[in-house]
Amino acid sequence: MSTTVYAVTTTDEKSERPPFVERLMPTSQVVKERMDKIMKRMVYGVSMCHHALATNPTTFPTSTI
Repeated sequence: MSTTVYAVTTTDEKSERPPFVERLMPTSQVVKERMDKIMKRMVYGVSMCHHALATNPTTFPTSTI
């Protein structure tokens, strides 16, 4: 059963791994890169917000924080 499912899913020549396996178990490198990007974006956004609030508190209404 599992071999037939595997054979069916590996008909795509572009990927050496079945798509569902890729989705379930991405490589640690991919996960690390993705997390790094997300963390950088979050840190950047938070620091910009803090900078704007520190320099000009009236820029943002307090309800958005």
